Amino acid sequence: MKNLAFILLVFLSFSGCTSNSSPKKVGFLATSFEVERFRKEADFFKNQMERFGYEVILEDCEENHALQYERAREMLEKELDILVVIPVNINTAHNIVDLANSEGVPVVAYNRMIMNADIDMLIYSDNEFIGNSMASSLLDSVKTGKIAVLAGDKMDPNAVEQKQAMDKTINEYQQKYDIEVVYDTYIEKWNANIAAFELQQVLQVYNLNGVIAGNDAMANAIIDLIHKRKPDNKVFVVGQDGDQVALKNISKGSQVATVYHPYDKLAGNAAEVIRVMLEEKSIQNRIDGRVFNGLKDVPVVRIKSEVITRENVEKYRKN
Repeated sequence: MKNLAFILLVFLSFSGCTSNSSPKKVGFLATSFEVERFRKEADFFKNQMERFGYEVILEDCEENHALQYERAREMLEKELDILVVIPVNINTAHNIVDLANSEGVPVVAYNRMIMNADIDMLIYSDNEFIGNSMASSLLDSVKTGKIAVLAGDKMDPNAVEQKQAMDKTINEYQQKYDIEVVYDTYIEKWNANIAAFELQQVLQVYNLNGVIAGNDAMANAIIDLIHKRKPDNKVFVVGQDGDQVALKNISKGSQVATVYHPYDKLAGNAAEVIRVMLEEKSIQNRIDGRVFNGLKDVPVVRIKSEVITRENVEKYRKN
């Protein structure tokens, strides 16, 4: 009888060790890895989490919200411990959250809020800093003249918050300088082709001195359009994301600045926060505030971006 009890104890101990040795799983759903920064951030996040001893599953959702839901379902079948989502559609991604929550899996929104959803955390860039930096970088160059503002998608809270900061900064500059905003709009899906089409109409009416573009892809399309129309016409352009094409444009002098979201800071902080969550420790000291998403006040972690100009671009190109 004693021998049987001893064998049972050994078996249970071995079983416990075996289950504990299996790493916890983290799912990461991106909108699209065609977006340069998301590919870099996802890879960095994966590397960091694996260094911490966790398994990470990455999925590209090709900017398709139905595909994102399906890939979330497939991920959850692999018994995730936490799910990180860059939502394709902030208004329908609550279905992903509902599915995850029904299986007891917490959800962290990354880069974009998920509306009307019971998410545990939002980790994103400081939109006020981004919008202010984009506007001030442009207006420090323009000083006087006509500008156009082509912000991101109006359905994306990031674009709205950035636009509010841009408007505030522009208004402050208008108190001191002769700045006229002749065109002011949001661009659906942050789409570079739509941005170029919109600006083409504007250029038929106005001689612009500057353009604030929602991201670097839009900025590059605008720069190409301007150069094709009037190669010698100097129009100052700013964007955001720190894409390689933006660094080249800045080096050439065709783009004033880009606001860069360092993937090591953004994805690195996300990895650290999620590690703490998985270890069931308090994250209160990391929370910068709360943002209402239509259902709840969501704890947020904001990461400050960096401004790249011609003065410091070579440092970033080397890195």
